[in-house]
Amino acid sequence: MVASVLPSPRRDSAGSAERTKVDKLLLILFNLAFFALMLIVGSLAGATLGGLAGWIVGWTPFGDWILHVLRCGRIDGFTMAELGALMGFAGGFLRAASSKRD
Repeated sequence: MVASVLPSPRRDSAGSAERTKVDKLLLILFNLAFFALMLIVGSLAGATLGGLAGWIVGWTPFGDWILHVLRCGRIDGFTMAELGALMGFAGGFLRAASSKRD
């Protein structure tokens, strides 16, 4: 058996290990880094899938209708793939940032 380099945590009279301040800080930093990574991955995945979906919808008459409605609102210069990527990015960002509580 290999001896551990780290000291074993202190145990109280009930036998449960208490966390030190460094352990708590490392746990908080790890959670923040993981949250930031999931936020970035979710946003990029949403933009990629949204762009693909927009490109596919652009081949249908529904894509022309969407672009016509946007032009009526003086929003011009987008392709369906760009619009899909924009919507996918926003959706991925919001999905990654939201949470459920029971």
